[in-house]
Amino acid sequence: MNFQRRVAQSVALTDLLNDNYWACSSIQNEQGFNHTAYGYETHLPTEVRDRLLQTDDPTALAIRFAPDYLVTQVAGSASEILKLEYKTTTTPRYSTGDRQWNIGQIEADPWEYYLRLRNAGERLALFIYCSFHSRPLLCDYPITEWQESTRQKVRATQTGSSTDYYNLDLTQLRTFSQFMAEEFGVHTGISDPLIRNVLASVQIHPLLQTRHDTRSPCHEDLDYATGFNWEIP
Repeated sequence: MNFQRRVAQSVALTDLLNDNYWACSSIQNEQGFNHTAYGYETHLPTEVRDRLLQTDDPTALAIRFAPDYLVTQVAGSASEILKLEYKTTTTPRYSTGDRQWNIGQIEADPWEYYLRLRNAGERLALFIYCSFHSRPLLCDYPITEWQESTRQKVRATQTGSSTDYYNLDLTQLRTFSQFMAEEFGVHTGISDPLIRNVLASVQIHPLLQTRHDTRSPCHEDLDYATGFNWEIP
């Protein structure tokens, strides 16, 4: 998947979450949350982003991999500030058979950077939308135990962003609803109805659909369309 499509998917996802979760009165007003754009993809001009992609100096990397959003709870303490990075994964790894429904993929460089931030004590979480996972909205603090593989090189026959990646075991992450309950005290009875609205919108959004590899046995099989195995709260 190319950079432009990844950005478009991230924007689509965050827009749906803003409209159906973060901006809702029960979250924004009653719980006191602010969800504020932070990462460079959300506001830097294209020419600046392109320049940052051309260098690996530490300052450029810190800007490039800055998490997408800040989540703050106004009624809470300073410790309740969270850096939140959004990721989407929509193409199952068909070569892994039935395990494909539990495996996500993430670019290696940002993943390693997020682990370094966590090891340095940063409060940073990954929000992962996986169109083909039974629990499609996941959120948790990144740890190396999620890794299903070592750093993988992209083969010449593969398509996409042409960057190294890791496979992640998505069964190890908490759901977004669980994360909000356990980290911020937002009862699942508040989150779950809002999440159902998010999923209803996600399931019909053209940018957030499952895209099976053309070599996959599931290609063009309607039984494996987006949401076929979702456990909706």
